[in-house]
Amino acid sequence: MRSLPLEGIRVADFSWVLAGPSVGRVLADYGATVVRVETAERVDLARALSPFTNGQIRSDNSALASDVNAGKLGLALDLAVPEARDVARKLADWADIVIESFSPGTMKKWGLDFEALTATNPDLIMLSTCLMGNAGPLAKMAGFGSAGSCLSGIHYVTGWPDLFPTGYSGPYTDFTAPRFSLIGLLAALDRRRRTGQGAYIDVSQVETGLQFMSLELLAYATTGAVAERAANADPHCCPNNAYRCAPAGDGSDRFVAISVRNDADWRALLSSLDLAGLGDLADASLEERRAHSQRIDDAIQEATSTQAAEAVEARLQQAGVPAHVAVTGVDLVRDPQLIAREHFVPVRHPRRGPSYVESTRIRLSETPGRPQGAGPDIGEHEHFVLGQLLGLSADQIEQLAQSGALR
Repeated sequence: MRSLPLEGIRVADFSWVLAGPSVGRVLADYGATVVRVETAERVDLARALSPFTNGQIRSDNSALASDVNAGKLGLALDLAVPEARDVARKLADWADIVIESFSPGTMKKWGLDFEALTATNPDLIMLSTCLMGNAGPLAKMAGFGSAGSCLSGIHYVTGWPDLFPTGYSGPYTDFTAPRFSLIGLLAALDRRRRTGQGAYIDVSQVETGLQFMSLELLAYATTGAVAERAANADPHCCPNNAYRCAPAGDGSDRFVAISVRNDADWRALLSSLDLAGLGDLADASLEERRAHSQRIDDAIQEATSTQAAEAVEARLQQAGVPAHVAVTGVDLVRDPQLIAREHFVPVRHPRRGPSYVESTRIRLSETPGRPQGAGPDIGEHEHFVLGQLLGLSADQIEQLAQSGALR
């Protein structure tokens, strides 16, 4: 097998929670040496979030933290301590890439901003990812991805017309921003390879969220129309909804999502499900179906409520109608497609034992990346990073420990 494409690339990852660490995770999957810097004095929020391996709630046992930091080396630095900032500077001099996700101005306060770091490492590439970006009148506003999805407009258009906005569950833009950040980093690496020049990359979570509002923004720019909540309704598909099916064997709810794209789908749906009271709509156009959408939804719901979701899915898919069970977490780990693609990768940690992380987010045919191990505990690889990578002596490391820098 060929060597991984990012072998030899060195990354100092000062970011935390999800948006930054997810980027470093992909770099590690493809061979980069990634040092994850954090502190026990202010534990990364991701370490406090469930799920926890075997249900044991501990900051060193979060499956989420392990997943987004898989394959990284752990170094504890309390950057409130001057000696720790000296180490951070050495780490940045060692690195090809620095990733940080603090509030704007924090790295500058510590003397670790791009201008300061490139004085001694001129071809450095630095990624800063935060809620609003590092410039502008609202740059100082701090927050997580849940705020990002509100500020990008996603919350407002998500939900039912007669109810309050619901938004997505969880910090949505924490999961969208890394995809854009990764593209920027890879482009900067290619540019540095060609020109020898570094780069500063400033990613706003809110602006990445706006990319998922493109149609709504375009509609307003061209027609003045403001997007409103429409539940599961779609202007181009009708019916388009999720329908309750018979309960599972353990009594849990089951649903199937159905989307009718065109007249052929509609006719196939009618012939596949026994829909009562819709004889007058047998040849209905999209506009007619939208006008009678509640009748149609009620008829489908009546037909599916006594049937297994899997049976409805199979019947409609065989007829060519887009349909799928609304899957649960249990369904996902049993999904034959995900199993075949080895999406859930077993990893072992000296203290946590065996657990799973997700496979790499991107697959290359000749150099497929793969998680290089479980995410580290705080400071787990302290002596290796300080001694082997940065060249500090045992006495120097002991002095750092005595100063309170390594916590």
